[in-house]
Amino acid sequence: MKKTFTVKNKRHQKIVGVIEWYSKTKGPLVILCHGFKGFMDQLQVKEVAKYLAKAGYTTVRFDATNSIGKSDGRLLDFTTGSYLNDLKRVIAYSLKQTKQKQYALIGYSLGAMISYLIANKDKRVKCLILQGPVYNLKYALHNKKEYNFSQWQRGGWITVHSNSKNRDYKVGFNYYQEGIKYNTKRAVKQVSCPTAIIYGTKEGNDKKKLFNQLYRGLKVRQKKKFVIPGAPHTLRKAKHVKQAADLAISWLNKYFN
Repeated sequence: MKKTFTVKNKRHQKIVGVIEWYSKTKGPLVILCHGFKGFMDQLQVKEVAKYLAKAGYTTVRFDATNSIGKSDGRLLDFTTGSYLNDLKRVIAYSLKQTKQKQYALIGYSLGAMISYLIANKDKRVKCLILQGPVYNLKYALHNKKEYNFSQWQRGGWITVHSNSKNRDYKVGFNYYQEGIKYNTKRAVKQVSCPTAIIYGTKEGNDKKKLFNQLYRGLKVRQKKKFVIPGAPHTLRKAKHVKQAADLAISWLNKYFN
């Protein structure tokens, strides 16, 4: 069964999401968090959620506000803090709907950063899966080829392209200014739940280096890296999505069964 839901965040903006399950009763809860310029109906989010639901889990995916999905707001106003607050609202809603006391998080890129910023404080997080996770946002944004950083800083916004939507969007400089304030190194050290990192061999070497730094920063014993051959940062091929889903299911099964 699949249902669309709508909740409001602290700013009274509408958050749109989907809850999906196929068992007679709702199974263990898994919440999926898309990346920057991502959305809940991207292949890598939507299909993984479906695979998990068919494996007995109840999945929740949603569009962050001030993003490019179905929720309120525009990308020009996006910040890490607004995404964090949206996720907290979705967590509260999802736990109430499923009557669960624990949940897992799967985060993609910036959504992975959002996920471990939640998991380092919320002991209800049973386990964590980080796909292509952002670890050093300052470095990532300074070195992003499509961003003219000096122009971004001077003008207060920059135009970026979404391949998934095939259109351009404005991104405010506040995304950078607010986002780099989060101490991700400390947050990762404080994560206490089992954590898996997934990434593809076609990720850039700089990103792979940061993934490994994040992995070494995890102090939990139950941690694992999984590498998908031939996969890029955003999974657009069905075979890569299936591989990611299989890895996620195997990791979740260890801690929910």
